[in-house]
Amino acid sequence: MSSSFRYFSIFSILLSLWAVMAFFYFLPPASLHKTILPEAIVIDLALTIPAIYFLMIRKGTIPKTTVIPVFVIGLVIATLILPKDQQNSLDFVKKWIAPVIELGALTYVSTKIYQARKAFKIKEQHLDFYQALKQATAEILPPKLSVFLATELATFYYGLLYWRKVKPKEFTYHQNTGTAVLLYALVGLVGIETIAFHLLLGRWSIVAAWILTVLSVYSGIQILGFAKSLSKRPIRIENNRLFLPYGIMAEANIGFDQIERIEPSKNSMELDKNTVQLSPLGDLDSYNLILHFKKHIQFTSFYGSKKECVSLAIFIDQKEEFLEMLQSKI
Repeated sequence: MSSSFRYFSIFSILLSLWAVMAFFYFLPPASLHKTILPEAIVIDLALTIPAIYFLMIRKGTIPKTTVIPVFVIGLVIATLILPKDQQNSLDFVKKWIAPVIELGALTYVSTKIYQARKAFKIKEQHLDFYQALKQATAEILPPKLSVFLATELATFYYGLLYWRKVKPKEFTYHQNTGTAVLLYALVGLVGIETIAFHLLLGRWSIVAAWILTVLSVYSGIQILGFAKSLSKRPIRIENNRLFLPYGIMAEANIGFDQIERIEPSKNSMELDKNTVQLSPLGDLDSYNLILHFKKHIQFTSFYGSKKECVSLAIFIDQKEEFLEMLQSKI
């Protein structure tokens, strides 16, 4: 059985079970009174269906923690189909069981992140928090969702928590471009506009003003995290591989044996259709070197999206030293 067919079968069965339970929504409310049917519905949605789902995925690659969303969706369905005066059992589950499951999930995620952090320790040096975070979330969530969550958490980590200066042993890519300055300026503009719009919108609706403010602060923290990550994730060379990050916005992990040649370039040069910039900012950013590969390579861009190229345009602060080093390797 192919993995795609297996996934389709699992989720088809899951949707079918939910659909059967949703049928009870159309029953007359009187049929639920003085019966054990409400309790049975809660047990099926909160216990039986998650248990069946777990048995279906236990030997596969689907993260076991996806049982939690199945449990939560079951509670939502139960809330919708049961009359309010027949939700005593459901209220008990929400009040006593759901918090225990949430606490357990949070503990599990925290443990995985801590373990991943330890795994990335070499000679008392933390190599890369973002890589550790992606590794940890990949063990508990589906691939696309795990990268999204890791990126969101990383923006807060780099934006608000990580202030220690990094002394890279190899090469940097943020010192001689205006990208970081541009992003920091954008954070300042978001802050100024947030205050102005909060005062203006507050005259019409204080609730709308605070919603806009929260969203603006959130956006500002994200941009700050992107900007600071440029200096916190330096280029690394390890085990005959070249690790090329662009903050937490993109990264490429390339073996020296994949590189055909490297050539200097000017930002004014027009890139051909086979050449892609590592930076997802495109024309807003600079490049001064182009790596040409023997065949197509794949790298990770914004929020885990995958891109392919034959040539990759990058910017290196120590251009001449990097060029000399790489040519000696290939």
